[in-house]
Amino acid sequence: MSQRGSTSVVTAGLCVALVGLMLTIAGLGSVVAARHQAQVAADMAAIAGAYAAYQGNDACAQAREIAAHNHATLSQCQLADAAAVAVSADVVVTVTVRRSSATAKAGPTAGD
Repeated sequence: MSQRGSTSVVTAGLCVALVGLMLTIAGLGSVVAARHQAQVAADMAAIAGAYAAYQGNDACAQAREIAAHNHATLSQCQLADAAAVAVSADVVVTVTVRRSSATAKAGPTAGD
């Protein structure tokens, strides 16, 4: 029995395994990138919402707009202390990017 061509079979198997490994790594990298993008979008939306509230504008409308500019969907937005005056309340937002969610909170500091 001849072993001619067995190297080609082994090489093809190794190539398939290597491609599979690369696809797995790319998939994991995509998940990590989406999580980071969601956190950045949440942070920026919360800061924009807090600034809008400070100016007496609609915090959630501003947060929604900023989230959209960051290719995210605003899932939740609320003033953390609805009984407080709008300029002193924290804004809490949750955004979603490619099935990854992140939450951020922004508002005035304790001394303000």
